[in-house]
Amino acid sequence: MFRWYRSAAVCYTYLNDVTFESASDKMFTSDRPDRRGRPSEWFERGWTLQELLAPQNMQFYDKRWKFMGTRNELAMVVGKVAGISPEYLNGRQNLNEASCATKMSWMAGRVTQRVEDIAYSLIGLFDVYLEPTYGEGIKAFVRLQEAIIEEFGRFDESLFAWERPKDSILRCYRNQPHAHHFEHNKWGLLAPSPDCFKSSYDVFIQKNLVTMRPEGGFRKSHQGLFFSVPSKDVYHRLGGSRNEISLPLNCWRIGSSGFPETIVLKLARIAGGEIFRTQCGHLGSQKGVKMSSKRGVVIAVAQPRLGQVRL
Repeated sequence: MFRWYRSAAVCYTYLNDVTFESASDKMFTSDRPDRRGRPSEWFERGWTLQELLAPQNMQFYDKRWKFMGTRNELAMVVGKVAGISPEYLNGRQNLNEASCATKMSWMAGRVTQRVEDIAYSLIGLFDVYLEPTYGEGIKAFVRLQEAIIEEFGRFDESLFAWERPKDSILRCYRNQPHAHHFEHNKWGLLAPSPDCFKSSYDVFIQKNLVTMRPEGGFRKSHQGLFFSVPSKDVYHRLGGSRNEISLPLNCWRIGSSGFPETIVLKLARIAGGEIFRTQCGHLGSQKGVKMSSKRGVVIAVAQPRLGQVRL
């Protein structure tokens, strides 16, 4: 579908809950009583994200088929409503330049009728192959991330730059009681939902700063994801395993100093020897962190499944 929208001469977006009067910051506000001043429902549906991003030429119309403007003309207003930088809407910045974390942040807060569609509706945006398997439920989002790793994992590690929502609510799983609330402080490297990327919109990658990881980077296994880290980060000088491991990623965000800071995750070895990500409620960053491309020790970070574990 993404390619169809991209190839279309023009795409018309009809907003059946908006009455347009004049261009303003509130022009996309729904007039439905049950939405109480929130934006049109169109901006909260999962499948409409690709409808918004893919077309070369897009025109908005209200419920009376009154022309509201083009996406390029309204990029500032649309971007504010959708949580997307206007440059990606008016063509000044290529979608391919957005990091995985940034793209995921655009889906945060959106919902779909079928739980699998929160993943399937992102296939085109990430340009990966994923065979739809309706009935797999929340596993679909894990499979999507695994497909992204196979395609971009060596260059874009921002896929792991997420944090638990402040309210611990995964809105895309609103009809899944066992997955709707996510309060874990320990998890794997893969996020349980796009909602975890809401605050990661500013995480970026810069290929000239990327340090290529040995052993082919991150790889999938039945245990989770495994990769190589320097021996000093895993073992103490006098022997014995470290219980806490810092994992710097090949992605950055601008810190308070105005300079790029490396995203750093915290890992921990728990009883039984398994390694998990910890401090999931906070995405940390550090200035001056340098990664090593030297071959080290291969470790695996376990990947739990929603509703199947109690950490």
